[in-house]
Amino acid sequence: MAKKPSSAAPSLQGAGVAYTPKKNDRVTFPHNGKDELAVVTKVSQGKVHVRLDDLRTGTVPASLLKPSDAPLPDHLKPKSFKKGDRVEFESKEGILAGTVVKGGSMVEVFLDGGALKARVPVEDLRPTTVSLPKDDPHPMDAWGVKNRKDFAELREETPAFSAEITYNGKVVLQASNNGQGGCNRYMPVSGNTYGIVDKLEADAKQWMIDNGMPEERVFEAADAWVEWKHSQAPYGMTAKGMIKDLLGGFGDDERFSPPGP
Repeated sequence: MAKKPSSAAPSLQGAGVAYTPKKNDRVTFPHNGKDELAVVTKVSQGKVHVRLDDLRTGTVPASLLKPSDAPLPDHLKPKSFKKGDRVEFESKEGILAGTVVKGGSMVEVFLDGGALKARVPVEDLRPTTVSLPKDDPHPMDAWGVKNRKDFAELREETPAFSAEITYNGKVVLQASNNGQGGCNRYMPVSGNTYGIVDKLEADAKQWMIDNGMPEERVFEAADAWVEWKHSQAPYGMTAKGMIKDLLGGFGDDERFSPPGP
């Protein structure tokens, strides 16, 4: 997803090292008879990688670089994004919006309304005003998942976790999975009976059908809903998008990987 260096990007030779550049330094250097302004993006194995004010990128010998006190343009100021931030970036498909799953120099972004994650260089991202996709109101909205704890070290085939399931805001079930490939376990709490488990299963089944799953293909509906509610819905995957993914509606793309824990 990163922009390829321009053919006009500088790659120069020189002598007489004036100082030792480091990442995020504001620098200047001579190129084609004029002084260029840039910011250092990386120093590796004797090469100094820079991004010019016009967004060209390239390498410059440290011997040609000098510190500069010129103001840094907003588009070159160091960026930082955290989990939950809404962002967008340019791609060959156009402008894509999503929600940050993990920050850093290569940011993981859950793309809106689908089953795909992208890894995008932080400098290629910008905040977006695009709203998070939402599903139409549904009776399943009365159900919720809270206080989920994942146990990655126990996972063998399925996510290992414990969580509370709410109905109309009240905790009615304790959900868990041991990570060994079986379905979730639901235990009634707060005086509820196993009838509340049956209701969760029935409501989840109807939710899947209403969002495009053929009734004959519904399988472990409550489990599918719990995973979607926790791992996908907060990042913009709609219920219809999740069902489409389960039905095999997305093609492979080497830049992306499936979401989920």
